[in-house]
Amino acid sequence: MVETLKGAAAMAALFDTLPKAADEQLRTTLPKMGAAVLAAQKQDVPIRTGDLWRGLSVQVLAGGHTIRIGLLNRSNTSSASGKTSYGGLYYGRFVEFGRRGQVVSVQRRRRVGGKPRTLHGRKRAEDLFKTYPMRVAPAPARPFVRTPAAESAALDAGENLADFWNRVLQRAGGSN
Repeated sequence: MVETLKGAAAMAALFDTLPKAADEQLRTTLPKMGAAVLAAQKQDVPIRTGDLWRGLSVQVLAGGHTIRIGLLNRSNTSSASGKTSYGGLYYGRFVEFGRRGQVVSVQRRRRVGGKPRTLHGRKRAEDLFKTYPMRVAPAPARPFVRTPAAESAALDAGENLADFWNRVLQRAGGSN
C-alpha cells in the first residue's frame, strides 16, 4: 500500500531553496556584524597619530561567507604628518601584544652632510665609530583588535541563531 503525503512536494521545493536563502541571509548579516566589531575596535584603539584608527577596516572576502576585521592593510601608508612610514601599520602588533624588554646592540656611524655615506648601496664599515648596548624597556599589551568588547559586539550584532534561521526560512518560503 502506498500513501502520499500532502505538502511533500512543497517541502521538497522549500529544501531546494534553503541553501540559496541561507546564503543571501548570511551575505546581509556578516557586513552588519563586521561594522559592529569595527566600531568596538575603533573605540578601544589607542590614538596617538590616528594611523592605527584609520588602518582598522572590514573586508568581505569573495563569496561573501567570510569577513576580515582589523589591521588589514600593512603596506606603506602616509601618516597624519604627511610622511610615509615604512611598513605601514606594522607597529600595531607591538601595541596589540606588547613588547618584552631586551638589550640591543646599537651602532653609531659617522655622517657626512646629515646622511650616512654609502658604497654600492651599503653603509661603509670605516664610518662605524661606536657600538654600545642599549636597554629597551618592556611595553605592556594594549589590545584593541581582540578584545571582549569586540567579541561581544560580534555576538550582539550577529542575530541570534533562531532569528537568523527564521529569516532564512522566510526567504526560502517566499514570505519576505
